[in-house]
Order: sequence, then C-alpha cells, then structure tokens
Amino acid sequence: MKHQLSKPLTYCLNATLTLMLVACQKTNDATPATTCNVTRQAYSQTGSSGSYTSDVLYNYDATGRFVSQTYQTVNTPKTGNKSTGTSKRTLVYNADGFLVSESSTYESTENGKTSLQSNNTTYEYAEGRLMKMAQRSIGTTGDVSNYSIKYEYDANGKVAKTTADSRGTLYIQTFTNGLLTKFLVRDVNGIETQPATINGQGLITKNVRGSNSYDTYEYDAQQRVVREESWFNNKLYYYRLTEYDDKKSAYESGNPVFKGHPVIVTNGKYSNNATRYTTYGQDNTGAIKKQADNVYTYTYNAKGYPLDYTFADAVTGITGKATFTLTDCD
Repeated sequence: MKHQLSKPLTYCLNATLTLMLVACQKTNDATPATTCNVTRQAYSQTGSSGSYTSDVLYNYDATGRFVSQTYQTVNTPKTGNKSTGTSKRTLVYNADGFLVSESSTYESTENGKTSLQSNNTTYEYAEGRLMKMAQRSIGTTGDVSNYSIKYEYDANGKVAKTTADSRGTLYIQTFTNGLLTKFLVRDVNGIETQPATINGQGLITKNVRGSNSYDTYEYDAQQRVVREESWFNNKLYYYRLTEYDDKKSAYESGNPVFKGHPVIVTNGKYSNNATRYTTYGQDNTGAIKKQADNVYTYTYNAKGYPLDYTFADAVTGITGKATFTLTDCD
C-alpha cells in the first residue's frame, strides 16, 4: 500500500466514475492559483515487501500559474521485478489567464514491458465561467474513450447543474445555492437511478454501487471525512477512520485552483492534513480486523504549511517520509 497525504488520492485514481464525479473535482471560481506553491514533493516508504519512492516536480510561470508537472515512481519489491512509472502533465492558458487545455502521458515499465497512456483535455468558457470540459483518453492497447462535463449556473453565478457524459451514460448533479441537492445517473438505455444520499450541507453520506453494495461517509464540523465505510452484500467489509491537524493542507498547496472554475464540494473538504489513518477490513474468516494504523508527524513552517512528514504503520511495520519544497509560503 502506498500511503497518501490528507486527501485519499486513491479515490481519484481507482474509484468508480460516480466517485470521481463527487470526490475529485477540485475547483474554484476566484483567482487562478494559490499564493503558496509546492515545487517538489519527494516521497519514500519501506516495508517487509519492499520499497517505493516517488518524486513530483511542479513548474509555474512568472505569474504563478501552474504550467507543468513531472511525476516519477519506482517500486522495488523484495521478490519479483522492479517497476517504474513516469507521468508528465502540461497546461496551457489563454491571454486572459484561463486554462484552455492540458495534456498528460503516463509511461510504465514492468517485467521488461512498457505501456503508455495519454489524455488530452480542453476547456470552454463563457462570461468568465467554465462551461465545458472535454477529455480524450488513449489506453495502453490504443483504445480511445471520451469523457465530458457541461456546467450550468444560477443568476448569482453559482454552479446549478453539471452533466457528465461517459460513453453515453449521464451523471447529472443538481445544486441549490451552490450545494448539491440531487445526483442522477441515466444509462444508455434511459434508465435512471439516484445512487447518492445527500445531507443538508450538500455532502454525500451514502453512495450505492450495486443492489447490495454501497459506501458511506461521515464528516466533522469542518466538513472533513472522518469515517468511510464500504459494504458488500449488505455486510460491512471495510472502514477507515481519519484524524486531522489544524494546519494548512499540503494537498491544497500542491493542487492549485483555476480561474473561472466553479466551487464544487460534495465529498468533504481537505483543508488540513491527516495525522492518523486507522483501517479495518475483513480477514479470510470474514471477521473485521485492524489492517493498518498510520500515524503522521509533520514539520511546519512559520505560516503553518507542512515542510515534511514521517509516518509509521503500527500494524504492517511500513514507514515512510515525504518532503515538500515550497515557494512564496513564508
């Protein structure tokens, strides 16, 4: 397992499309970039099964806009072959400072075989607001997939509706005064379902994945996720508890916002750093057992931004460290 900081990024990498829609949109309708920028994030972990390292470089232009990123990983198991990965991301802005396109590639090598994936995304605006995002992806076998999101706004300029299209299936989110109130899925045959339960703060508390399978989320007063559960065949098989500090999030400073993009918060806020993840899951007998207990210790600068953290898992014995190189954060 590769440990993540603050926001569980595995959501964005591995989740179903439903969760991608509700959890991974990171946007803002104000200025294009944060005042504090991460220029490098180096990470390493070791355990009984081997080691893993990653190195992320972020580049900005003279105005502070995020323009490119390079992400390299090395996984070295104690048994088996080493695998590597490299991803590159490039962002393009127009003369008015709006993000208009971005491209990314991911190349991985394992067992002597190299695979390549790529994404190209475009953004359209009207009256200073994002109206459409369209993405074209090419997989390792050359298969092509298209994905898009259209945005609608109310008279006050707040997002009122988003419609995502993935291979003919529509994922429609409706908002009132900027808060999510309805989530509708319409498949290619026109059959509609409403998989999400939403609380009065516009946050999803339950997401149905099948007839007897679903995920639930609990939040604290700061709208941070503190408990996540996954149920299969109406039986709990996994849950995770999260504790936080009160400092500024390294995730936030490493993921700049973009001009004209709407504020969409439907699966919790990640304004602080996780200090502990405690994970429970079913063992081979079906009993729920503690699987991981990760404690994070941070070093902060004078303004409260993390400079580094170390972690240790009391269950698995995995340990690791991440360091952040910051600019304009003092």
